[in-house]
Amino acid sequence: MSIRDLDEKGTFGDADANFCLGQHFYEGRDVEQDYEKAFCLLIQAARQGHLDAKFYIAYMYDNGLGVEQDHVEAFKWLCEAADANDDSAQFSLAVSYEKGEGCKKDYKEAVRWYRKAADQGHDKAWFNLGLLFESGKGVERDEFKAAECYWKAVELGHGKACYNLGKMYQEGCGVTKDDAKAIQLLRQAVELGVT
Repeated sequence: MSIRDLDEKGTFGDADANFCLGQHFYEGRDVEQDYEKAFCLLIQAARQGHLDAKFYIAYMYDNGLGVEQDHVEAFKWLCEAADANDDSAQFSLAVSYEKGEGCKKDYKEAVRWYRKAADQGHDKAWFNLGLLFESGKGVERDEFKAAECYWKAVELGHGKACYNLGKMYQEGCGVTKDDAKAIQLLRQAVELGVT
């Protein structure tokens, strides 16, 4: 669909057209990149209930792209997208709770949202859950559960999880000490770009 067609449909309230056109301006695809125009179009789509637009708006508020940076407003839009079961939004919402960006720091809420994203196969959510179980933030410290979370992330190709789990096998923390498994995981981490 052409830019003109998208613009015409968006003018008549088509959320998908506003989202698509907003993406074009956001990415500078077929038009000059313009975050302010992108924001205007994407917020229209988001207000019309477009799930992906809500996540874009949260990201733009969080990073000050086309709009003044506002972590509280970003958090609001993340909540809407996360409640609609978007795994990336759930992960980002968990990070917000963990860091206290746009909200009060709350490790228990971070764990809750990481679990929701992880249950949908989000590798970074599994990894971050492993970190929280390993440190005991928001949950009771449990190296065995940390190792389980890292395994899930490893199965999804997460390099840092390979490294952390490799170190656990090397030291016998949360798993039975196994030098061969440690070496295998540490090599896999290097192959995935972890140095």
